[in-house]
Amino acid sequence: EVAGETVPPPERTVHTTAACGTGLPYWSRTCAASESASAAPAVPLRAAGPTGTMADSLAAQVRDQYGNPVPQAAVVWTVRSGGGTVSPATSTTSAQGIARALWTLGTRVDSVQVADAAAGVALRTEFTATAAVPMGAALVVRYGGGQTGTVGAALPEPVKVALLLATGVPVVGATVTWTPTAGTASPQTSVTDGNGEASTTWTLGTTAGAQGLTASSPGAAPVTVSATAQPGPAAQVLRISGDGQSGPVGSTLAHPLVVRVADQHGNSVAGAPVAWAVTSGGGSVSPVTGTTDAEGRFSTAWTLGGTRGTQTVRASSGTLPPVSFTATANAINDTPPQLSVTAPVLNSVARPGLRVDADCTDDDPAGCASVRVYLVSPDGRAQLASGTTGDHTTVSLAGFDGKEVTVEVVGTDSRNQTVTVSRRVYVESSARWAEEASAGALLLDLDAQRVLFFDVDGSARIATRGGGGETILRGADPAAFTAADSPARGWLHSQGAVFTTGDSDAAEANFDWHNGTLVSLGGSPTSLRAAGDWAIWTGKLGYTAIYRRDLASGTTAQLAGDAANIDQAVAANGDVAFWNSSYDIVRYRNGVLTPLTSDDDAVTWNVFPETDGTNVVFRSSTPCCTNQVYAIEMIAADGSRVSLTPASSREVYPRTDYAANGGWVAYTLPGAGGIVQVWTRSPDGTLRQATQLGTASSIRALGPNGELAFASNGRLYVALPPYTSAAVDVGAAGNPVRLEWRGSDLFAFLGRSAFRVSY
Repeated sequence: EVAGETVPPPERTVHTTAACGTGLPYWSRTCAASESASAAPAVPLRAAGPTGTMADSLAAQVRDQYGNPVPQAAVVWTVRSGGGTVSPATSTTSAQGIARALWTLGTRVDSVQVADAAAGVALRTEFTATAAVPMGAALVVRYGGGQTGTVGAALPEPVKVALLLATGVPVVGATVTWTPTAGTASPQTSVTDGNGEASTTWTLGTTAGAQGLTASSPGAAPVTVSATAQPGPAAQVLRISGDGQSGPVGSTLAHPLVVRVADQHGNSVAGAPVAWAVTSGGGSVSPVTGTTDAEGRFSTAWTLGGTRGTQTVRASSGTLPPVSFTATANAINDTPPQLSVTAPVLNSVARPGLRVDADCTDDDPAGCASVRVYLVSPDGRAQLASGTTGDHTTVSLAGFDGKEVTVEVVGTDSRNQTVTVSRRVYVESSARWAEEASAGALLLDLDAQRVLFFDVDGSARIATRGGGGETILRGADPAAFTAADSPARGWLHSQGAVFTTGDSDAAEANFDWHNGTLVSLGGSPTSLRAAGDWAIWTGKLGYTAIYRRDLASGTTAQLAGDAANIDQAVAANGDVAFWNSSYDIVRYRNGVLTPLTSDDDAVTWNVFPETDGTNVVFRSSTPCCTNQVYAIEMIAADGSRVSLTPASSREVYPRTDYAANGGWVAYTLPGAGGIVQVWTRSPDGTLRQATQLGTASSIRALGPNGELAFASNGRLYVALPPYTSAAVDVGAAGNPVRLEWRGSDLFAFLGRSAFRVSY
């Protein structure tokens, strides 16, 4: 039952009978005792309730020697152990011979409590109960919390708690278990005394800082006390950092020497004295002495002596074993300077200002003697800027507009040793160019969300525009692009990107990064072309197979086994135009190969086709290689063969002398005075002269609505149909800039940047 609470009506009833003298009232008889009992199963503990609501706890029946109930007999109730009470102390049996009393248990929970009922002198029966801690009992801290002690040592005072009922009455004999977060408790369990109190001695753990000790007892909420463990006395000096450095003789090492003083358990000891001493090599340390900080650390700066080789410094704290540091002293200026150039990046575009950020370091404590910036161009080598240990400035390259130049940064140390970093730079100052994106060292393609490029290490990558991260498509490849005219090229498509390394000797040159998987396509890097979601390429040598890949599905098909290995074309609708060993033009459309020419190759060579999926334009010539004449011809949408230029000795090439887009065709044709001009053929067959300048012109790009970008006399222009207005100057033509129309927008790709060109 619950300690301190009234016992419920019994399930066990003890019957007492008396052999009494005759002639006396039964209620005053003197009885010799005999006893009989009947028992029922034990009752579970129940919650406390107001004692006044309970009828009774104990009941005893008095009987005579014949088993008859004895009314009006006096029954005396007595608590024999446990400290409880019975009320009333004496009760009288009823007509059924039953006397009743209320038993309130004592507060002991570690032993059986006993009460008895006596009728007369010799008749007695015994009742037993076991007390438990009731709900609402609580452990409270008497003292011992919040102490401070040394790690691994017992606290100066024991920790004592008391177990109390909700009324504040102490519980006696309850077991309290002590559980520390660190260290040990002795004893680990203890029993509450007459005041309900239990205690233990707490030995702290070996880690400095806050620790806790929890006291718990069944039926009561646990309670936790805390203590602060402080480090023990200093027992060791530990080397933390600064060992094993090197530097020029007489120089201060780059990193300080750091030690930590700790106790025997490794806890940092604050305020411990530390002394530094140079033990070999000369030199000095600063400071020489001091005390450790809150983390037990103390540091010093070491200036090496003038002796080359190994030098040593010792750190000590009182009588503790010291620790030593070593460093290697080198002769001043043994090594060349080190030069870091973060700008310009390879293939940057100057507009015409160019940012230069360079820093020079050296083993001479004084640093580098100079950093100079030079411009190397076909006109010679000229100094642009200079500094001592670095140069951070913007230089103007306005005098080299439209040219490829080299920027050299040269670092020099005090012994006149030099190191040079060279970067190729393009100069373009046109205000009509607005940078759309820049990345890596060679930007290949971009769309609204992505940029495809080669990084400076030759790795192919896609970056999300706006700084959303990069994906490496193919790892570092130093041979991927090595020059401004590298054949490296690439195109984004709906599922990834197709690209070539540009290395014609590579075993694997063409690749498709398709939905996260890199697929090697093989073939010649100079033959790879793409439009929309289609790509084509051929083998490397001579006349070979030609392949087309559906970039949306990732499937590849061989179209033919006889195709030249250069200058084939694919359109965004999947049409492919190629020339073969018979020097004839063939078109692949919707699974069908159609010969578009069938001339005698002893008389006519038809080569280098361009197609937009509507027209096919190509070069027609007499056979190689004496007194050749050339013409530009086309196969129109209706299948007719159209001659665009008369035969002449002027050799023509695709994409500079003829192009096709959106049903439009552009081509070059000598005009008055033999000056080459650009003409167009509209989708309805109308021929117009598009360029009107007094200098020769060449095609740079053809738009889907007849927009024409062309080069003339070192400048780039844009002319719009019907070409009656003056062409717009949009920049210099000297750089290897690639112009492309994306819808109605014209983009210029140059080096590591792409620009939107307004016209």
